[in-house]
Amino acid sequence: MPLAVAVLPLNRFAVMIVVGLVIGFRFVTGLLPPWAGLSLLFSGYAMSWIGAFVGMTTGSANAAQSSGCTRMPPLPLSPRRSPPTGSMPTGR
Repeated sequence: MPLAVAVLPLNRFAVMIVVGLVIGFRFVTGLLPPWAGLSLLFSGYAMSWIGAFVGMTTGSANAAQSSGCTRMPPLPLSPRRSPPTGSMPTGR
């Protein structure tokens, strides 16, 4: 059963890629950007399994939520994720 649960999202990724290719999406920039995009998808998939593991090993729902919150705040606050303001419109 656990193997089937792990393989099912991989089938979904494969279906997304095949449907995209069928409807006309093509990789025109080489192989590195598609592989980078797929690695981002798989890293998100891995993070979901890490979150599931933390949820299963902690004693309560409150402990699982607080352990997830301690892991996530550095991500939105990192300066590398902020877009440059010079390219933004100035407004009215």
